[in-house]
Amino acid sequence: VPVERTPEATDADYAAQVWLAQPELFAAQQEGVRIVGLSSFEYYGSTKPEDRRATFTPPGAETLRRMRADMDSWLTLHHGSEERVTDLDVFEANGEWVFLIRRGDACKRVPTVENERVMMRHFRPARDVVVAYALERDELRLHVRSAREKRLLREVFGWRLFDDLRRFSVREPFTLEPLRRDGADALIAPTGGGIDRIVLTELEVHGEVDPDGKQIWKARDWFALAEAMRVPAVPTEGRLVRAAFDFYFTGQSRPRPVQIYAGNQLRMSRHCDAMAVHRWLTERGFRTNNGVNCGDAETRREEKQTLIP
Repeated sequence: VPVERTPEATDADYAAQVWLAQPELFAAQQEGVRIVGLSSFEYYGSTKPEDRRATFTPPGAETLRRMRADMDSWLTLHHGSEERVTDLDVFEANGEWVFLIRRGDACKRVPTVENERVMMRHFRPARDVVVAYALERDELRLHVRSAREKRLLREVFGWRLFDDLRRFSVREPFTLEPLRRDGADALIAPTGGGIDRIVLTELEVHGEVDPDGKQIWKARDWFALAEAMRVPAVPTEGRLVRAAFDFYFTGQSRPRPVQIYAGNQLRMSRHCDAMAVHRWLTERGFRTNNGVNCGDAETRREEKQTLIP
């Protein structure tokens, strides 16, 4: 993109030049930044996982139209006709196919002041829903609020991409047991994997007998502090629920926080190298192959019909 480079130009000046020269490129980059800013995802594996990098066919225009129609029908049925999917974009990034779904959220009432009068404004904000399909791991990761909408998305993507409603039904891919089994060695980063160093900063443990009983340890480096205090860094009893880490990525001066939840939730901050984090999770045993198939339980607990209208 041709831009005028001057010593006094700011980031906003360059952004304005790119926006004027190529507005479509600017919009695409802006969408990418918004997705990177989303930190919390829930993971759902395939019932028959396989490496799909050589066999996966990206969805065409007709498939995307049907996926949007499925979601629109569900939104109309459960939330009324005003909460339609207003946009559905798809692009490839770091070995994943990312689907950005933008739809209307619940209506809000906000008091405003106009000409010394207090008035109520009614509006419907937009909400972003993100679905990413990892080809190598054959799994979905979802950024969405409600449990029913999570199930809807898993069914829509399983049906429209693989003709299998229950394909993405395996939950609980993450475990924190490597911290207990390997100690500080579990934090060793693979050579050349884009991670220079990993530090454990927080650990949450729940009691086995009393679910409400929990302990949380916090430190700049919990393993180093526990060693200096001559206490076990990871207790031998109790259920490891959550662990927070500082990841020092190659080429970045600041550490990036990452939180792993025993179950299927992972939180990553902006500018995290997601591919490097996933490789480390797999190599160090934080990913498990004995996930729970939640499809049958959902069918028994809710209606036996699919959520796709």
